[in-house]
Amino acid sequence: LKREIRSVGEESSMQPVTIAMAFVYFEKLVLQGRLNKQNRKLVAAACLLLAAKISSDLKKQEVKQLID
Repeated sequence: LKREIRSVGEESSMQPVTIAMAFVYFEKLVLQGRLNKQNRKLVAAACLLLAAKISSDLKKQEVKQLID
Protein backbone atom coordinates (compact mmCIF):
# COMPACT_ATOMS: atom_id res chain seq x y z
CA LEU A 1 0.00 0.00 0.00
CA LYS A 2 2.90 2.35 0.68
CA ARG A 3 4.15 1.74 -2.85
CA GLU A 4 0.76 2.86 -4.14
CA ILE A 5 0.88 6.01 -2.01
CA ARG A 6 4.35 6.74 -3.35
CA SER A 7 3.41 6.13 -6.99
CA VAL A 8 0.29 8.30 -6.79
CA GLY A 9 2.29 11.04 -5.10
CA GLU A 10 4.99 10.92 -7.74
CA GLU A 11 2.43 10.89 -10.57
CA SER A 12 0.85 13.98 -9.03
CA SER A 13 4.25 15.74 -8.87
CA MET A 14 4.27 15.89 -5.08
CA GLN A 15 7.51 16.57 -3.30
CA PRO A 16 9.11 13.70 -1.36
CA VAL A 17 8.47 15.46 1.95
CA THR A 18 4.73 15.48 1.23
CA ILE A 19 4.73 11.77 0.43
CA ALA A 20 6.71 11.10 3.60
CA MET A 21 4.17 13.09 5.59
CA ALA A 22 1.40 10.91 4.14
CA PHE A 23 3.36 7.81 5.23
CA VAL A 24 3.58 9.19 8.77
CA TYR A 25 -0.16 9.89 8.95
CA PHE A 26 -0.91 6.42 7.62
CA GLU A 27 1.48 4.71 10.04
CA LYS A 28 -0.01 6.59 13.00
CA LEU A 29 -3.44 5.24 12.12
CA VAL A 30 -2.04 1.73 11.65
CA LEU A 31 -0.36 1.83 15.06
CA GLN A 32 -3.58 3.03 16.67
CA GLY A 33 -5.38 0.04 15.16
CA ARG A 34 -7.90 2.13 13.26
CA LEU A 35 -7.49 0.38 9.91
CA ASN A 36 -9.03 -2.76 8.56
CA LYS A 37 -9.04 -4.43 5.17
CA GLN A 38 -12.13 -2.53 4.03
CA ASN A 39 -10.95 1.01 4.76
CA ARG A 40 -7.18 0.95 4.38
CA LYS A 41 -7.03 2.16 0.75
CA LEU A 42 -9.50 4.94 1.45
CA VAL A 43 -7.50 6.00 4.50
CA ALA A 44 -4.25 5.91 2.49
CA ALA A 45 -5.79 8.22 -0.11
CA ALA A 46 -7.08 10.54 2.61
CA CYS A 47 -3.61 10.67 4.19
CA LEU A 48 -2.06 11.61 0.86
CA LEU A 49 -4.66 14.29 0.23
CA LEU A 50 -4.28 15.70 3.74
CA ALA A 51 -0.50 15.83 3.40
CA ALA A 52 -0.82 17.62 0.05
CA LYS A 53 -3.19 20.20 1.49
CA ILE A 54 -1.13 20.85 4.61
CA SER A 55 2.17 21.20 2.79
CA SER A 56 0.62 23.49 0.16
CA ASP A 57 2.38 21.30 -2.38
CA LEU A 58 -0.48 21.43 -4.85
CA LYS A 59 -2.55 24.23 -6.26
CA LYS A 60 -6.33 24.30 -5.86
CA GLN A 61 -6.97 22.88 -9.33
CA GLU A 62 -4.46 20.07 -8.78
CA VAL A 63 -6.14 19.11 -5.50
CA LYS A 64 -9.50 18.90 -7.28
CA GLN A 65 -7.93 16.70 -9.94
CA LEU A 66 -6.40 14.46 -7.26
CA ILE A 67 -9.81 14.04 -5.62
CA ASP A 68 -11.39 13.01 -8.91
